[in-house]
Amino acid sequence: MALAAAPSWADPVAEARRAIQTEYDRANQAYVKKDLDKSLAAHAPEFHFTAVTGERIYRPELRTKRKAVFQRCSQLSASSKITGIQLNGNRAIVQVAEKWGWMGPGFWPGSKKLYKSEDTAQDTWVKTAQGWKMTSSSNLTQTDSDSQKTRNRQPGYLRIIRDSQSNPVSLDAEIASFRKGNQTVDLVAALHVGEHSYYQQLNQEFKTYDSVLYELIAPEDMRPEADQQSDNALTDGQMMLTNMLGLKFQLHEIDYKARNFVHADLTPQQLYASMDKRGESAKQMIFQMLQESLANSSDIDPADALALNVALPRIMLKGAKPGDRALLRRVFASSFQKIEKVTAALSGPNGSTLINVRNQRAVQVMQRELARGRKRLAIFYGAGHMVDLEARLRKLGFQPQFVRYLKAWDLREPKG
Repeated sequence: MALAAAPSWADPVAEARRAIQTEYDRANQAYVKKDLDKSLAAHAPEFHFTAVTGERIYRPELRTKRKAVFQRCSQLSASSKITGIQLNGNRAIVQVAEKWGWMGPGFWPGSKKLYKSEDTAQDTWVKTAQGWKMTSSSNLTQTDSDSQKTRNRQPGYLRIIRDSQSNPVSLDAEIASFRKGNQTVDLVAALHVGEHSYYQQLNQEFKTYDSVLYELIAPEDMRPEADQQSDNALTDGQMMLTNMLGLKFQLHEIDYKARNFVHADLTPQQLYASMDKRGESAKQMIFQMLQESLANSSDIDPADALALNVALPRIMLKGAKPGDRALLRRVFASSFQKIEKVTAALSGPNGSTLINVRNQRAVQVMQRELARGRKRLAIFYGAGHMVDLEARLRKLGFQPQFVRYLKAWDLREPKG
């Protein structure tokens, strides 16, 4: 993998950059000429676009929207300039600055107005036998030049994607890349329960790192077994949640035996010693998290909250049906999206063992791995740890590079 800000003719990154920039230029020229087919020629069939609001649209809907623009507007203009590219084999993550202009209907009947907008986007491209194809695009910022108002992407390491009717589609987990010199550290936000496909994709992603630093309160270098039996109440609770939601459990899905996996967490003895020193208790921490969760309950859709109140007794007695699982996922997803607020409740003036002390340990292991010559690391920790970990990386001089997401939960109603 490599990062580039300027082309070099002998560099494969520069070659990819040049080829993809050509595709942007061709698409923009077709857009200006209102050639619908050619303007979408570089978009893969599975292409989807995610707006800063979290709304997601797919290629067929994009085609319909663009056709409407061509019919209603004139004097179209478009430009795209690549500002950064990250290459891994036949896959490229591209940051691009874009400008759009069009003459559209004005406020008064029959009047016209010139509209302009600027945005920054992160696009994923894949090299195929037919050339480079764009598989996804996400707006990071969007500025209306008329009002000079800028909207930013949804903050946080978890996000809920919605369709054009605002129905929840998926809960996505973020991978954020940070760079210092020739060293890269990716913060890989983990959900401890998720789709089988989510963990399969993580297993593939982890093969590309020199070291994957993982969280697990266990003896040093212990690696969980896929069929390992539960031996604590926390794991029992997670397994119950896994079954209720119809999902998979992280410890059963991730390949912890991979050679590049490195334990980067406290041992049980270190955990209890730190909690004793700070006067913390598991009961106290759970109470604080529940308080914060209740404070954010307004984020849950009222219709889902009402439906859950009706269904919960039956779910607890007889188990969850497929429709119940979709409801439960949406409710939990709304809470998980605010995980930073919930975990922040644990951090007093000196932080907490559960978040801050464990993060300190993860960064210590990171520095050790980097000192050993590792160039590309992943820190694979729960999403609630990420805001504090990001602050620690920035303090050490690491600068943000790229952001991408993996679909962790499907939130749609089951078909049939």
